[in-house]
Amino acid sequence: VQVVQGSGRVPIKIAYDHLVIAVGQRANLDMLPGFSEHSLTMRNLADAHALRNHIIRCLEHADITENQVLKQRLLTFVVAGGGFSGVETIGEVTEMIRQMLSHYPNVQLQEIRPILVQRDQRILPELPEGLSEYAQRKLRKRGIEIKLNTGLTSATGTSVQLDDGSNIDTETLVATIGNGPCELVQALDIELIRGKIPTDRFLHVAGHQNVWAVGDSALIALDDEAKQFAPPTAQFATAQACRVATNLAAALAKKPLASFAFRPRGALASIGHYSAVAEVFGIRVSGLLAWFMWRGFYILRLRGITTKIRVTLNWLFDYVLPRNIVQISNQRPMATQFAHFKKGDVLFSAGQIPDGFYMIASGALESRIPDDMLGDEIPRTMPIAQRYRNE
Repeated sequence: VQVVQGSGRVPIKIAYDHLVIAVGQRANLDMLPGFSEHSLTMRNLADAHALRNHIIRCLEHADITENQVLKQRLLTFVVAGGGFSGVETIGEVTEMIRQMLSHYPNVQLQEIRPILVQRDQRILPELPEGLSEYAQRKLRKRGIEIKLNTGLTSATGTSVQLDDGSNIDTETLVATIGNGPCELVQALDIELIRGKIPTDRFLHVAGHQNVWAVGDSALIALDDEAKQFAPPTAQFATAQACRVATNLAAALAKKPLASFAFRPRGALASIGHYSAVAEVFGIRVSGLLAWFMWRGFYILRLRGITTKIRVTLNWLFDYVLPRNIVQISNQRPMATQFAHFKKGDVLFSAGQIPDGFYMIASGALESRIPDDMLGDEIPRTMPIAQRYRNE
């Protein structure tokens, strides 16, 4: 395995007896024109932070603009994908905006237009149909438009295009769709299926007895006929981690391996406004009780009693206190930057992976070339401008 450690960015090779691939997937929006450039993703805490700042920026702008077309575009929020991530995102976004409107006197509730676009015939297809319909009714009751059997084809900075030929004017598009293999998985000498690494029932990568795969990057069959596969959820991923650990120990001890089998405890989804839907051990729950179950489940899964207490108190304060609407800037750095170096600083070393393209604005750069890279006709040490003239 070749890895890159630290700021030096020098590749290091590590030998292994067994290798576990658990690198997950990445957001792959290249299939839809304009999505990579004009959509926000919702995969981690940094994405949530960026979306929060973007919404505050839209409300600030909408509160002062006199352009009604621009105002409506700023107050239209589109979420692509009606699975767990999409439903929880549109529910939380709507609730956040409702709680913040008192700070924006020129923005009225009826001007807010949240839209959830789902290609399937219902939202939350992972849940039973009854809970899916309950969530759909609750979201629509709170003013959320739900477009079913509808796909997105492209996006610009001011609109998204639907597969029925219509457009939605908006400056906010959140994409919870488009997962694909990361660059590492694509570069492996393994034939992918559905963009994932196929494994056997013991979590071995097909054709490699000492290579294993778990999590979202793996395609793990749940039966011998390979008709059902493990879904990309945290419950299955943690169960796979336990199984691969026991199988690794068994393989090293030359004992029989156990096949992966797991029965999920249930599924929960928050739909905002202290409401949720859940199916736990076959029991279907909805409303406030399901919301408390949803929060309680995540608290129980946190590591460490200190973290559990801190998060619980934070959620309790969120329940009784108004939202903090301070906007923290997270603007991207400029693509071109100035950097200062003193005499003797090493800018780049042989074998190091480049981290950018450098141009000298002022001063001089010395190039020291190892003997095994160039012949004797070029001196090992010389000003770089002189070396270019010699070549």
